[in-house]
Amino acid sequence: MNDVRERILGTAARLFSQHSCRQIGVDLIARESNVSKVTMYRYFESKEALLLEVLKERMQAIEEALTGAVARSQSGRDRLRAIFRWYENWFNQPDFQGCVFIAALYEYQADPQVVSMAEAQRERLRELIRRTLLDIIHPSILDQLSRQLVFLLYGAIIFAQTGRKGAAAQDAWECASQLIDFALQGRM
Repeated sequence: MNDVRERILGTAARLFSQHSCRQIGVDLIARESNVSKVTMYRYFESKEALLLEVLKERMQAIEEALTGAVARSQSGRDRLRAIFRWYENWFNQPDFQGCVFIAALYEYQADPQVVSMAEAQRERLRELIRRTLLDIIHPSILDQLSRQLVFLLYGAIIFAQTGRKGAAAQDAWECASQLIDFALQGRM
């Protein structure tokens, strides 16, 4: 990939994560990327196009990281726990600022492309969880349980953003574990 394009994307991703997506202007992105606005617009036709590309790259990176974490675990429950551990590790990163998808969705809720990208991210996470649960949960409740576990993870993100980094993923995992136990007992 082109180094200039990559530098612009990296700078935009950092700035969008640290601040409001709408607050960050193209002047700041260009300045921090050490490029002119003309150069930036050569690669991205608008700030919204840049945001969509940042979201697309972030979605791919998350999916690869989660898939790798799942693959390194043995049992279905351990594979699911690996997803929650990945989130816990992310929350505890010094540069954790929250979820750029949630921020973009909140700030660009009238933009169908941003909404679609945020929904795609959530759906990819749900599908990964669904596949992870295939060998331990009855197929009739896979969709319901996978939606509930995504709900727990998104709640954990919000809690981590508001200062409960250490406990957010662990609390979500404890709830998830209880939901799995209920499902295995046929109580869902």
